Amino acid sequence: MQGLDYLKELTRSPIPKELAFSVDEYQGRVAKVRAEMETSGLDALLITFLPNLYYLAGYNTYAVARPACLLLPLHGPLKIHIASMEIPAALLTGWVEDIDVHDWNELGGLADRLASSVKSLGLENKRIGLEFKRPSLSIDFCDTLRRVLPGAQFEDASDLLFRVRLIKSPTELQYIRQAARITLAGIRASFETIAPGKTDNDVARAGYDGMIKAGSEYLSSVPTVTTGHRSGWSHTTFKRFPLKIGDTVFLEYGGCYQRYTATLMRTAVIGNPSPEVRRIADAAKETVRLIIENVKPGRTGDDVARAARGGHASVNSEVYFQEVYGESVGLGFPPTAVEGLRLIAPGFLQVLEPGMTFHLPVALRVPGKFCVGLSEMIAVTETGCEVLTEEKRDLVVIPA
Repeated sequence: MQGLDYLKELTRSPIPKELAFSVDEYQGRVAKVRAEMETSGLDALLITFLPNLYYLAGYNTYAVARPACLLLPLHGPLKIHIASMEIPAALLTGWVEDIDVHDWNELGGLADRLASSVKSLGLENKRIGLEFKRPSLSIDFCDTLRRVLPGAQFEDASDLLFRVRLIKSPTELQYIRQAARITLAGIRASFETIAPGKTDNDVARAGYDGMIKAGSEYLSSVPTVTTGHRSGWSHTTFKRFPLKIGDTVFLEYGGCYQRYTATLMRTAVIGNPSPEVRRIADAAKETVRLIIENVKPGRTGDDVARAARGGHASVNSEVYFQEVYGESVGLGFPPTAVEGLRLIAPGFLQVLEPGMTFHLPVALRVPGKFCVGLSEMIAVTETGCEVLTEEKRDLVVIPA
């Protein structure tokens, strides 16, 4: 049974839909994207970045590396192009009815079929937006489109969807709150497991188990569990290392609910912390407090970053910190739930608006020795911000 026959067979009976949002919400998003397209002078968008396909069409699959495309003309119905194996994902989780498929062994099938659809809409000589800066768009795919659509003017539209996605709807915010509850369950489960003689894998296993039990879907980013001197080396995680008295244990988890993530950093120490660890932990805690205190609608990322610098000023000569005080986090698929380059950081003049969500990644690393990371997930409100993950931010001391 080939792809089109498979599609016909699956649609013979009613489909038990698993939409994450109402069709009205999806259509409202499409309208916002079309307004951005009109402003940019685009006649169509070819959306290949999976989080953006999910945002507009509901299409949800764990086959994140498999090419797919949503054809969004400025006027008229949407059409989704997928591999035959992904038909169930499009039918169960998506609302777009016009589906075109190519078989897995059909070399160049996606680009060729997509070009036919573009021609059928009379768009072959129009301005078409592509997500050039997103990892889902291959050079081969672009070359094929240019070859079969020589009259089209392809424009970079990599950030267009991010501009629309930046402000979360009430339902999106509720999903992030649910993800925060899941993340906290994993953090607590890991803290209960930390003890001398355990390994970082034991701690990670408890965190995974806690998040899955609490209702998490598969995660958008790799959980970080790094201990002792390894925590002082950025982007290390669990690797069968035993825990010992005096180790700091740095956790960064992000539980996932309906593909929305809430990220959280916390740190524990086994036994009595040294004065140095205490001092760094106090600086991290104060920095997070200052960010939260200064996040308000109308301020810029740069404004908040400058105010937050005072929290770690006393330890700047001892620690490495990249001075990213907030990163837009929400909808995501592996490898990340970070939503483009929307930062609370020096030099970033993005104005904060109600409905924006940020993770506040304050991780202060003493190079090669230890790290203390304390963060929160926040949503900008009409008057300030809501802390979505709030729990005690103190350094957690595990009795030796």
